[in-house]
Amino acid sequence: MPKTSKPNQLAAIEGVIDYARGTRPPSTNMSTGKIVHFPAVKGLVLLGGVGTGKTHIAAVALRELAYNETLVVVPSCGGVVIQQWVDELKDAGIEAVAVYHGDRRAERLVQFRLDHPDTCRFVVTTAHTLHADVAAVLQATVAPKSVLASLVQVGKKTKKRAASFTKEQWSDARSTAAIAFGAFQCVVVDELQEFRNGSPPHDAKKEVDDTKSLYPTLDRFVTNSRPSFVIGLSATPVVNSSGDLYSFTRWFRSGEQFKTSIIEKSRRGGPEERGAFMREAKELRLRYFVKVQAPPCPPTVYGAVDHGYTADETKILSMAYGKLLVVAESFYRALMDWMGHKNNPLLVSKKDRFKVLFFAQVTLCKRITIAPLVFNRAIERADPNTNPARDAHGAIICYQGEDGEDVVLGKPLPFPCERVKAEVPLESISKFAALVKELGELTNERAMVVSEYADPLNMLKMYIEEAFPSRKVYMFHGGVYRRDRELAEFKESADDSILLATRGACGMAVNVECTTLVDAPSGPLRMAVRMYKIDNEASPALRDQCEGRVKRCLAQGWPSDANRVQEYCVKAVRASKESFALPTLEDWLDKVIASKQFKASDLLADPEGGDANAGGEDMNSLAGAISELISTLETYRPPLKEKSKKAAQKRVAPAGDGGGMCYRAKKARGE
Repeated sequence: MPKTSKPNQLAAIEGVIDYARGTRPPSTNMSTGKIVHFPAVKGLVLLGGVGTGKTHIAAVALRELAYNETLVVVPSCGGVVIQQWVDELKDAGIEAVAVYHGDRRAERLVQFRLDHPDTCRFVVTTAHTLHADVAAVLQATVAPKSVLASLVQVGKKTKKRAASFTKEQWSDARSTAAIAFGAFQCVVVDELQEFRNGSPPHDAKKEVDDTKSLYPTLDRFVTNSRPSFVIGLSATPVVNSSGDLYSFTRWFRSGEQFKTSIIEKSRRGGPEERGAFMREAKELRLRYFVKVQAPPCPPTVYGAVDHGYTADETKILSMAYGKLLVVAESFYRALMDWMGHKNNPLLVSKKDRFKVLFFAQVTLCKRITIAPLVFNRAIERADPNTNPARDAHGAIICYQGEDGEDVVLGKPLPFPCERVKAEVPLESISKFAALVKELGELTNERAMVVSEYADPLNMLKMYIEEAFPSRKVYMFHGGVYRRDRELAEFKESADDSILLATRGACGMAVNVECTTLVDAPSGPLRMAVRMYKIDNEASPALRDQCEGRVKRCLAQGWPSDANRVQEYCVKAVRASKESFALPTLEDWLDKVIASKQFKASDLLADPEGGDANAGGEDMNSLAGAISELISTLETYRPPLKEKSKKAAQKRVAPAGDGGGMCYRAKKARGE
């Protein structure tokens, strides 16, 4: 039975059709009084929150537009999203639907086109599948290089990576695979924010970032098709800055002025540049955005599960944060030097070296913030002679030993959860102990615990099962088949069951719409799954995507069901100021998220409260975020010995010296 469109979905369907056909009624510019006409566009962004039915809207609109052949590119979440699109297209009355995925996909696509020569055809695939086609062309036609292509120095260790193929060979393979795949009159990109970094926002002349893998491949397939219409679907098209959007919009709107204006949001500029950005942002909203009005939904109640840190945990945190502070300052100085002299190869190498160190230390500190006594340990590695570590290209990773010889690095071993659990009791992990206590009091509602990392969840699963032997605990991570089975069992399980999920696994196309009836004085209440977060997201877009897994209002009785869900509950498990007075990495991430929220919002709506770029450090830039981190963690600065103090005084640069440029960099400049 065909799905019935909601009123808000009907309005969006009409909008997509009017934008594509150029049948939008003209409007009046309130400031100038001029009549504004809207010709047909070659592309648009379908913008709507999670659960608003964007897939259904696109399917019905494309059925009416009736393009000869449409390519639908979906996120690589296994077969879940692919099947959702197939179901939505079938519900919209479209019969000629093919899935380009799996073995012998090329043969099946050829047969599909022969079986449906004169109908509107739809081909659903993933960007990873298209990239696999390119890789297959490379393997079949080009012999891989054997020389070392790049060096990334990390402290005293030097990782060597062998690039299997050159950029020119990749480019030729992309063109060959795209031509073999064929041309499409229409292209649909679901979750377009997944390709936000495909075009470098810091380079006004470079349209495609060749260092990426998926976007250059998708770009070649799209540009080879020369589509008449491109439509992108997203609830969060802007993740870090407005420069994210250019990777998608360049397929249907080009121009030096447009890119320069969008780039400006990624760095500071004067009044002229800010004015250009505001004009372009308004133009985008007016001509290329179709917004899906959100249906009535219950409010979200945010709370916290407070905890402190023990003396042992505080000691470990202080050491880790102190090291992060030192690395951040070194990276900040290297970044400032490079920004002043970007063509100096010495400064580029120095900046890249400290960047690797900085982000590695940030990752370590994020894990230590969750459980200091658990994750403050060295990575265990396998025997490098039998199980060496390999990079994404399959090349063996080496580092430079003390004698200057190359030493093979062993493959990292899985985190020893069972052994660590035997060594560290639950009471010694403040965050886990507070969460387990909270879950012990929640006996009549389902709960979902999310984290960026799988290891903390694996540890937490063992502690929960030990504390509550009769309760079911499910893990949503790993292989697609396994996690889909776990989610299906969770939805049918008892009311006190618990789902543990990583954000990477549940960030998109996962619906946890199940509800629980809870007894109350006024009668049974319908409760959605309660969400707990044991760490922070990196951006407001990731936060919204994560919380959207349980906020499925249309499937939870809204707006007409009398016994609909009344509210959503999301709680963060974090150190409270009352129990732990010192700042943590989570405090810095809160500031980063707030900055991204403020700076990205003026692309999607007129800014309120002034110019987002006016005054202060640009927190949306990497340099601004590092500066804020240094300020936040100043409390943890390690004490300097007398010799170290003298060395630090020598390193302090006088005014105008580029932020402490090193001697080798000055020598390269001829100073």
